[in-house]
Amino acid sequence: MGTQNNLWLEKKDHRAMFFLYNRFIENAGFYNDNSSRLKTRETVSAPPQKIISDLTDFVDFVVDDRGEREDLIGALKSFDINYDRDELNTSFKVKGLMLKVFYQSCLGANDFDWISNSDDRLVNFIWASILLISNEDQFRDGVFQSISIDKTAPRSELYDTYENKLLYSSLHLNNHPASNRGKIFNITLFFDLCRFDLREKTSLMNILKSRWSGIKNSSKVINWLSKNECLWGWAWDYAFSRYLNSKEPLWLELNSTESYEIEKSKKMALITFNDLLRLEHQLLVISELKKSGAQQKYRMKLQGEGAPRKMVQISMSVSTKDKLKKLADRENQKMNHVVEMLINERYLQLYGNNQ
Repeated sequence: MGTQNNLWLEKKDHRAMFFLYNRFIENAGFYNDNSSRLKTRETVSAPPQKIISDLTDFVDFVVDDRGEREDLIGALKSFDINYDRDELNTSFKVKGLMLKVFYQSCLGANDFDWISNSDDRLVNFIWASILLISNEDQFRDGVFQSISIDKTAPRSELYDTYENKLLYSSLHLNNHPASNRGKIFNITLFFDLCRFDLREKTSLMNILKSRWSGIKNSSKVINWLSKNECLWGWAWDYAFSRYLNSKEPLWLELNSTESYEIEKSKKMALITFNDLLRLEHQLLVISELKKSGAQQKYRMKLQGEGAPRKMVQISMSVSTKDKLKKLADRENQKMNHVVEMLINERYLQLYGNNQ
């Protein structure tokens, strides 16, 4: 089988090939209850030549009037695609019918054109948004794209989002694409391989566009970060501990070993986190960052390399020391640093920046 070597073109048909391989070969049993073929989930790991070979065999089986023909006919009927039975006897016409199923199931290439490869913020927003979808209702309703935090107990709610089964992970797509181009490729695969109809996929894309249009000109966090480059790492660590319960989201990328690159990655992570928040919570976070950031800059000034230091011995109750240790563990700091921090913060409250 597989004699039609020029039937499928790797570059021209690559999106359609991934979708059709997933739809008619790898997960045929998922779509057709009577299919005896196994559901193995290897779509994105299967090499192109295997996909081409298997799709060519599928076409040959349809032409030979094997069980695969009924699979294709069932898909055509589900989309009310008109066809002539004679078309099922010619390889290239069978491919054409399969492509009609693809076009009726998936967004067009132009629907992804607005996700610019050169816009890190936009790509990361879309990327993080689809990673947050944990169930089909979220996909349909678009509620995933806004994260909420509890104002009275900000550590208590957000991280629960990551405990659920994520749709993206269920598709076995790449969790760590190395570039914006790789992210866009996997975003496209996510839309193609999710088992939702074209209307629902179109609705989801429109929701993302609408959400992005509402935040792309929001620059409060970006302006603050541009004025406080020394706080990039601190700001992410602060949000990471306070709002994410120190649980790394899937979209966090801190792969570099260079300290400055890590700081830039943390800056981008904070921007993405902010973009995923509801507007009222964006205002809450930037307010807290400004307040705590001012205190952090003052602490950094006092704790600089040139700052004189002196050993001080103090006694405290056992329960107070336990509380100090708990604070130090929460802030990932040594206990003496926490004592300094608390003293400096209280000093700021009483006397401001006056020495």
